[in-house]
Amino acid sequence: MGRVFWPGPVRRLLNGDGERIRDTLERLEARELVRSRLGSSVAGEPEFIFKHVLTRDVAYESLPRRERGPAHASVARWIEDTAGARSREFGELLAYHYLEAYRAAREVDEPSAPELRIRAFAALMDVAREARSRFAVAKATSSAERALELADGPAERVEALEELGSISLLDYQGERAWQTFREAVDLRLAHLPEDRLGIVAACARALESPLRWPGSMKRFPEPEVVRHYLQVGADHLDDEETIEGVRLLTARAFEPFGFGLTHEPTLGAVEVASAAGERAAEIALRLGRADLASAALDGASSSLVAMGLYGPAQPVVERRLSLADRIDDPWELADIYGMAAWESCMLGRYPRSEGYGMQGWARAGDSAEGVRAHILNWAAFSRFQMGNWDGVLELFDEAAELLRERLDDPPYFMAGIVGAAAFVRAAREEPDAALMRSLERIRGTVHSGSVIASYWLAWLRARGGDLAGALDALADGELVRHRVVQPFQEQVAAEILALAERWDDVPALLARARTYASEAGLLALPVHLDRLEGRAALAAGDRERALDLLRGARDGFDGLEARWERARTELDLAEALLGLGRIGEALARLEAAAPDLEAAGARIELRRLAQLRGRASAG
Repeated sequence: MGRVFWPGPVRRLLNGDGERIRDTLERLEARELVRSRLGSSVAGEPEFIFKHVLTRDVAYESLPRRERGPAHASVARWIEDTAGARSREFGELLAYHYLEAYRAAREVDEPSAPELRIRAFAALMDVAREARSRFAVAKATSSAERALELADGPAERVEALEELGSISLLDYQGERAWQTFREAVDLRLAHLPEDRLGIVAACARALESPLRWPGSMKRFPEPEVVRHYLQVGADHLDDEETIEGVRLLTARAFEPFGFGLTHEPTLGAVEVASAAGERAAEIALRLGRADLASAALDGASSSLVAMGLYGPAQPVVERRLSLADRIDDPWELADIYGMAAWESCMLGRYPRSEGYGMQGWARAGDSAEGVRAHILNWAAFSRFQMGNWDGVLELFDEAAELLRERLDDPPYFMAGIVGAAAFVRAAREEPDAALMRSLERIRGTVHSGSVIASYWLAWLRARGGDLAGALDALADGELVRHRVVQPFQEQVAAEILALAERWDDVPALLARARTYASEAGLLALPVHLDRLEGRAALAAGDRERALDLLRGARDGFDGLEARWERARTELDLAEALLGLGRIGEALARLEAAAPDLEAAGARIELRRLAQLRGRASAG
């Protein structure tokens, strides 16, 4: 039975001596080999435990091997007979006994071996599904893997592969999910072609990793391979008005986003993809599946995200948020708030972004670790922009606990929080070499949003005086064909031009970035551009124009609640005012900047504050 046991199955194993079980147990308990427990997990049965597990192991090893298989099978049947409606509670125990019974029977070529294998496989699959439903990923994975080892024939192998793929999706192991579902599709095509809906379902689940969750993969598959499975699914879909149809339409909606690394989305492709997502959402809602409707709407907006058009994507984000109270799946819930945090952050709605992030973190609970990490990324990014740098480091510590062994080589979508934490440490002149190495590794993947790591590196290098290195990192953006993080790219480019004093390049950047900001409905980027233009005017000696532009930028940052950026702009204003001899106004601007600069602890800005104060005092 194991270390814990009940008299019922032991009685069955005593071959007619079951009437003596009570006396036997009393003698064993008196000798302190076993002890009875106050409660029991089996109704109507007292529960016992070996006092020392070694006692149980020695007793077990004394049994002849030929007797073990039938004994395990007998215990398994007792569990089935006794558990009844509570059979799921004993699934792991049942699987263990059928598996041991099968192994023993196979060793001696018992005729019962095939039937025991079938029962062991079924029990292991039940354990895997039940564990997955509780987000017990390790247990679910080990059970599915053992079931796959036992599988005999394509149908069982497909069943085990698809379960393992579902668990891998839950564990954010995208490459394994892609591989297992692909193998399942290929087996279905070769051996189970009549199950057309099953083929569609397996294709749709396989496509989730490369198209919707590319951050779960270290190596992105070749686009033509991904498109092959899209086509296989489409060829076997006879009715869109099904769960499987919804999933496949949703995969199609994510095409421009998933392929954004190598192919710049065209307007036509975006329209087709968005229509597929909207169609999938309509069907999902008719079928009563708000969770699938949310995923479909995510697909409908993903093309706009790939083009950096965050403003036009907002209505779809709001529709997803309106579904949240109808969804129980913590993964989908977390993604709703994670995407709302992401898109709000890129727009410049930083307090809203942080709020969505922390709300999603709370509603996801302790499950859905991959998407919870994504949520922390954008909440930390927004805290950075708001000047809450201690809050950035607090969230980074949470992320480090979540990622554990993956922290040294984090997924690309964590570049925001890694970059923000690295920047804070460096700005406070407490550089963290490990964080810088992580940024370099993420940069090296050049995978979709991984390019954001390049922009953090560019900014850090420019602040450190390495302008050539900064421009080299900034050029990584030319390697990708999407505009997912273009708001941040343009912000950093504006910083680098000012630090490098490349004022002749400013007009071209302003023209390009203002056009993009207008198309995308961005709130923060125009403020950064106003400040750059003001800095350029100040460098050109046009102090009055500089004052107008810098005041506008200062007020803009204030409206965004971007306190550190507002304080830095106050320094620029103070410098312009000092140049005009307006010392009292300059001092007022410096005093307004001081609290937020001191809270951030950025040494460069604090030294500049002190230097400007000195100039004002001397003047």
